[in-house]
Amino acid sequence: TVAAGIPVVIAAGNDGGFVNNPANCAADAAVIAAGGGVIPVGMTDSNNSINTLSSKGPELASYGVVAPGVAVVTTDLNNGTASASGTSFASPHVAGLSALILAAKPTLTAAQVQSITRGGADNIGVASLGVAGLGVDSGGQPLGNSSGAGRINIWRTMRLAVGAAPPPDEAYA
Repeated sequence: TVAAGIPVVIAAGNDGGFVNNPANCAADAAVIAAGGGVIPVGMTDSNNSINTLSSKGPELASYGVVAPGVAVVTTDLNNGTASASGTSFASPHVAGLSALILAAKPTLTAAQVQSITRGGADNIGVASLGVAGLGVDSGGQPLGNSSGAGRINIWRTMRLAVGAAPPPDEAYA
Protein backbone atom coordinates (compact mmCIF):
# COMPACT_ATOMS: atom_id res chain seq x y z
CA THR A 1 0.00 0.00 0.00
CA VAL A 2 2.93 2.40 0.44
CA ALA A 3 3.45 2.22 -3.32
CA ALA A 4 -0.13 3.54 -3.66
CA GLY A 5 0.76 6.50 -1.45
CA ILE A 6 -0.86 5.16 1.70
CA PRO A 7 1.31 5.33 4.83
CA VAL A 8 1.40 2.15 6.88
CA VAL A 9 1.40 2.73 10.64
CA ILE A 10 2.53 -0.28 12.68
CA ALA A 11 2.92 -0.92 16.41
CA ALA A 12 6.61 -1.42 17.26
CA GLY A 13 5.94 -4.12 19.85
CA ASN A 14 5.64 -4.50 23.60
CA ASP A 15 8.53 -6.70 24.67
CA GLY A 16 11.04 -3.92 25.38
CA GLY A 17 13.46 -5.46 22.89
CA PHE A 18 14.03 -4.77 19.23
CA VAL A 19 11.25 -3.44 16.97
CA ASN A 20 9.04 -6.41 16.09
CA ASN A 21 7.87 -7.71 12.72
CA PRO A 22 6.18 -6.20 10.69
CA ALA A 23 7.21 -2.77 12.02
CA ASN A 24 10.86 -3.65 11.48
CA CYS A 25 10.20 -3.81 7.72
CA ALA A 26 10.45 0.00 7.60
CA ALA A 27 14.16 -0.43 6.82
CA ASP A 28 13.57 -3.23 4.28
CA ALA A 29 15.11 -2.46 0.89
CA ALA A 30 11.87 -3.38 -0.93
CA VAL A 31 9.84 -0.98 1.24
CA ILE A 32 12.34 1.82 0.69
CA ALA A 33 12.38 1.08 -3.06
CA ALA A 34 8.57 1.34 -3.06
CA GLY A 35 8.87 4.83 -1.62
CA GLY A 36 8.97 4.21 2.13
CA GLY A 37 6.14 5.36 4.31
CA VAL A 38 6.09 2.60 6.93
CA ILE A 39 5.86 4.28 10.34
CA PRO A 40 6.78 2.18 13.40
CA VAL A 41 5.20 3.50 16.61
CA GLY A 42 6.47 3.24 20.18
CA MET A 43 4.58 4.31 23.31
CA THR A 44 4.84 7.00 25.95
CA ASP A 45 3.10 7.48 29.27
CA SER A 46 1.34 10.60 30.59
CA ASN A 47 4.73 12.08 31.57
CA ASN A 48 6.09 11.79 28.00
CA SER A 49 8.43 9.02 29.15
CA ILE A 50 9.07 6.00 26.95
CA ASN A 51 7.43 2.96 28.50
CA THR A 52 9.95 0.20 29.26
CA LEU A 53 7.88 -2.35 27.31
CA SER A 54 7.91 -0.25 24.13
CA SER A 55 10.15 -1.96 21.56
CA LYS A 56 13.20 -0.02 20.39
CA GLY A 57 15.69 0.02 17.57
CA PRO A 58 17.11 1.74 14.51
CA GLU A 59 13.83 1.35 12.58
CA LEU A 60 12.11 3.51 15.19
CA ALA A 61 15.00 6.00 15.15
CA SER A 62 15.05 6.30 11.37
CA TYR A 63 11.38 5.99 10.45
CA GLY A 64 9.15 6.16 13.53
CA VAL A 65 7.61 8.23 16.27
CA VAL A 66 6.06 7.61 19.67
CA ALA A 67 2.54 8.38 20.88
CA PRO A 68 0.53 8.01 24.09
CA GLY A 69 0.09 4.29 24.72
CA VAL A 70 -0.11 3.81 28.49
CA ALA A 71 -3.50 3.76 30.23
CA VAL A 72 -5.38 4.72 27.06
CA VAL A 73 -9.13 4.80 27.60
CA THR A 74 -10.89 2.48 25.16
CA THR A 75 -14.18 0.66 24.85
CA ASP A 76 -14.71 -2.79 26.31
CA LEU A 77 -16.93 -5.74 25.39
CA ASN A 78 -19.58 -4.73 27.95
CA ASN A 79 -20.41 -1.37 26.29
CA GLY A 80 -18.25 0.45 28.80
CA THR A 81 -14.72 1.76 28.90
CA ALA A 82 -11.45 0.31 30.09
CA SER A 83 -7.83 1.37 30.36
CA ALA A 84 -5.33 -0.45 28.15
CA SER A 85 -1.65 -0.07 27.30
CA GLY A 86 0.61 -1.02 24.43
CA THR A 87 2.00 0.16 21.13
CA SER A 88 -1.24 -1.10 19.57
CA PHE A 89 -2.99 1.66 21.51
CA ALA A 90 -0.38 4.25 20.50
CA SER A 91 -0.51 3.44 16.77
CA PRO A 92 -4.10 4.67 16.16
CA HIS A 93 -3.03 8.16 17.26
CA VAL A 94 -0.44 8.15 14.48
CA ALA A 95 -2.82 6.59 11.94
CA GLY A 96 -5.33 9.34 12.71
CA LEU A 97 -2.65 11.98 12.29
CA SER A 98 -1.69 10.46 8.93
CA ALA A 99 -5.34 10.68 7.87
CA LEU A 100 -5.49 14.35 8.91
CA ILE A 101 -2.35 15.10 6.91
CA LEU A 102 -3.76 13.39 3.83
CA ALA A 103 -7.10 15.18 4.26
CA ALA A 104 -5.25 18.50 4.18
CA LYS A 105 -2.87 17.50 1.37
CA PRO A 106 -4.27 14.47 -0.52
CA THR A 107 -1.49 14.43 -3.12
CA LEU A 108 1.27 13.67 -0.61
CA THR A 109 3.13 10.38 -0.87
CA ALA A 110 3.40 7.93 2.02
CA ALA A 111 7.04 8.95 2.51
CA GLN A 112 6.05 12.63 2.65
CA VAL A 113 3.40 11.87 5.29
CA GLN A 114 6.04 9.97 7.27
CA SER A 115 8.50 12.86 6.98
CA ILE A 116 5.92 15.47 8.02
CA THR A 117 4.80 13.31 10.96
CA ARG A 118 8.39 12.97 12.16
CA GLY A 119 9.17 16.64 11.50
CA GLY A 120 6.26 17.81 13.64
CA ALA A 121 7.04 15.52 16.58
CA ASP A 122 7.97 16.96 19.96
CA ASN A 123 11.44 16.12 21.14
CA ILE A 124 11.44 14.00 24.25
CA GLY A 125 14.62 12.49 25.63
CA VAL A 126 17.21 11.44 23.08
CA ALA A 127 15.58 13.14 20.09
CA SER A 128 16.01 16.50 21.86
CA LEU A 129 19.73 16.26 21.12
CA GLY A 130 18.94 16.89 17.47
CA VAL A 131 19.45 19.94 15.33
CA ALA A 132 16.51 22.25 14.55
CA GLY A 133 14.19 20.10 16.64
CA LEU A 134 13.92 17.37 14.04
CA GLY A 135 15.58 14.55 15.96
CA VAL A 136 18.74 14.40 13.84
CA ASP A 137 22.36 15.01 14.66
CA SER A 138 24.51 17.58 12.88
CA GLY A 139 25.23 15.02 10.16
CA GLY A 140 21.52 14.43 9.49
CA GLN A 141 21.41 11.00 11.14
CA PRO A 142 18.29 10.16 13.16
CA LEU A 143 18.48 9.83 16.91
CA GLY A 144 16.31 8.01 19.36
CA ASN A 145 16.19 4.21 19.19
CA SER A 146 13.51 4.42 21.89
CA SER A 147 11.75 7.68 20.95
CA GLY A 148 12.03 7.83 17.18
CA ALA A 149 11.73 11.45 16.05
CA GLY A 150 9.74 12.16 19.23
CA ARG A 151 6.15 12.21 20.48
CA ILE A 152 3.57 13.22 17.91
CA ASN A 153 2.19 16.73 18.13
CA ILE A 154 -0.88 17.17 15.96
CA TRP A 155 -0.84 20.96 15.97
CA ARG A 156 2.83 21.26 14.99
CA THR A 157 2.49 18.52 12.39
CA MET A 158 -0.57 20.01 10.73
CA ARG A 159 1.10 23.44 10.55
CA LEU A 160 4.03 21.74 8.84
CA ALA A 161 1.70 19.82 6.52
CA VAL A 162 -0.03 22.95 5.24
CA GLY A 163 3.21 24.87 4.84
CA ALA A 164 3.03 27.05 7.95
CA ALA A 165 6.12 27.29 10.12
CA PRO A 166 5.87 25.00 13.13
CA PRO A 167 6.21 26.76 16.47
CA PRO A 168 9.45 26.42 18.44
CA ASP A 169 9.90 23.24 20.43
CA GLU A 170 8.58 23.19 23.95
CA ALA A 171 10.95 21.93 26.61
CA TYR A 172 10.14 18.56 28.19
CA ALA A 173 11.94 17.31 31.25
